[in-house]
Amino acid sequence: IAILDTGIDDTHPALDDMNDDGDVVSDPKVVDLVDFTDDGDGFDYVGHGTHCAGISAGTAAGTAYEGMAPGAWLWNVKVLDHTGSGWESWIIDGIQYASLGPDGTTGTGDEADIISMSLGSQTASVGDDPEGRAVKAAVEAGVVVVISAGNSGNDGVDDAYTIGRPGLTEEVITVGALNEAFNGVVDFSSRGPTLDERIKPDILAPGEAIMSSVPYGEHYDITYGDKVADGYAPLDGTSMACPHVAGAAALLLQQAAGSFPGTLPAPQFVKNALLCSAEDLGLGVFHQGVGRLDMTACWGADGAPDVMLAPANQYLGDYDISAPTAAGSLTFYAGDTARNLTLTGTLVKAATGEATASSINFTGGNTV
Repeated sequence: IAILDTGIDDTHPALDDMNDDGDVVSDPKVVDLVDFTDDGDGFDYVGHGTHCAGISAGTAAGTAYEGMAPGAWLWNVKVLDHTGSGWESWIIDGIQYASLGPDGTTGTGDEADIISMSLGSQTASVGDDPEGRAVKAAVEAGVVVVISAGNSGNDGVDDAYTIGRPGLTEEVITVGALNEAFNGVVDFSSRGPTLDERIKPDILAPGEAIMSSVPYGEHYDITYGDKVADGYAPLDGTSMACPHVAGAAALLLQQAAGSFPGTLPAPQFVKNALLCSAEDLGLGVFHQGVGRLDMTACWGADGAPDVMLAPANQYLGDYDISAPTAAGSLTFYAGDTARNLTLTGTLVKAATGEATASSINFTGGNTV
């Protein structure tokens, strides 16, 4: 998992090695480091990247704060500096490095499997900006890209169209934040749709009061006071939700072991499998996407859900009363088991994501 962030404190007990035996030479957790900022090192002066790294893949290190995929290796791809910000060129360089690998050539086996990006901006875009094109190219190169939705929400009040870029890019997995009770969207989580009315976020993951690793030492500029307990602290944000899904993607790739239904490329397989197995919380597609991450529903015989649609969510266009039809295609994966497929559709208000009373009729189509 390539963590594109403020750096990683790879001396932290949860991030220094793979099995907490203190041997950081033979089995390091962070196996690649590259700094695209002006800091001149990979250290995390802010704490943000270390926290995200711990959520995605931190080892327990004698605590209860194990990450989602503790057996995953990490790349420290530093694209945000000691102030927590970075130039767009740094971020694009980081995306390209992770998707091409150190040799700068795609498909040679030295690329990252997953990119986790807990960052973004509110600059208007529909995903065709330079960062959007970079993450799209990474997906096309076979890398799973997971990005935070942004923290510009207002508890569902006048906060439509607040998904940040590059998270609004169609091909990536865009993650909104669950509240501490895991039953709703936290107030600050950005809402969709995108400016061109597509469904975002894609999925929700925990993003409130998330305890994870924070750096410590003489270079650490942020003090958490009584929040810190032995190098861990609780933070809020879609930044915390994003690495939950990145870690889930690593688990799913390991379980699938390269055998993807219908020979789907890895990014499409992971996105559709995670989305199809998510739990619908009934909060509206522009608030929750498909719903809450549910890894227990992902494990079928081939490492994917027993039933999977591709794409898992689909925007069919704006409803126009003068031409009230739309067309789209879905591929239905059900292994060798015969199943009945029922399609349901809902008209929603773009500004709120609320369903209308109008019904949708499905006509024609191919048999599966």
